[in-house]
Amino acid sequence: MAGLRHVAIKIGQYKDTMYDLQKASFLKRFSAYLLDVILTLVLATGFAWLGSVIINYDAKIDAYQENFTRYEQAYGINFEKISKLTEEQLEALPEDEKAVLKQAEEAWAKDPVVIKTYDIVVNSALLLITISLLLAIGVWEFVLPLILKNGQTVGKKMFGICLMRSDGIRVNQMMLFVRSIVGKFAIETMVPVYIVLMMLLGLIGFMGPLILFLLLVLQVTMFFATKTRSPIHDLLAQTVAVDYSSQMIFDTVEELLEYKKKIAADYVTVAGGYKDNNFTEADREKLTKKASYFESDDE
Repeated sequence: MAGLRHVAIKIGQYKDTMYDLQKASFLKRFSAYLLDVILTLVLATGFAWLGSVIINYDAKIDAYQENFTRYEQAYGINFEKISKLTEEQLEALPEDEKAVLKQAEEAWAKDPVVIKTYDIVVNSALLLITISLLLAIGVWEFVLPLILKNGQTVGKKMFGICLMRSDGIRVNQMMLFVRSIVGKFAIETMVPVYIVLMMLLGLIGFMGPLILFLLLVLQVTMFFATKTRSPIHDLLAQTVAVDYSSQMIFDTVEELLEYKKKIAADYVTVAGGYKDNNFTEADREKLTKKASYFESDDE
């Protein structure tokens, strides 16, 4: 029976590397993710600074700030001092001062120059945030993995993680695009970013935190509920993160099928010589069933 054990181990190694997902540990995946997030944010900050210089964002802010100076001179008020007052202190102001403040607020809300400069500042900020994150994620999660191969970023390469298709085939450009731009950028990054910005600007109520919570729950559920431990971006791209050192990855479907045929042939060869190797009839039937499994899987 020692011969059967040796052959079973030998053939089993083929099956394990191909069909058993060689998962990277949670600690390794989290460490790689954290490193990539930090480096992506650094890159995004650089792109945002460069964009602000190109569009002269400081000048747009200065134009908006001039409105405060203009209103302070026109109404004799101090915005900085007023912003530090509590509700009780505002209520305690003399009636004439409260009347001036109310008049200034009404004029501010209708002032076309204020509205225009405010819109320019906000829209320019949204544009800078969107483009800088798009470029950073595009470079880090799409371009760099094409260069390093096997879907690896710097974080994944440092911690021995790579990507493959869920069926064991090497990832292609379209999968990396869907994973990085559609999954990571559009859904997992920009949806939360825009919701937070809308909350800060007072444009959305309780629905904002609710959407963020539901998105977080969905992400965590997908990760722990799927066999491949796949978050949203991996599910969309049909990719899976695996251990680079132990996972067998095939270049094409044809290569995968040839490999499976080889395993089936090994099982058939061993099963056919079961008498010479002192195998029992039960052993032969087990090996024959395994060969049939691989052969039927080729179709």
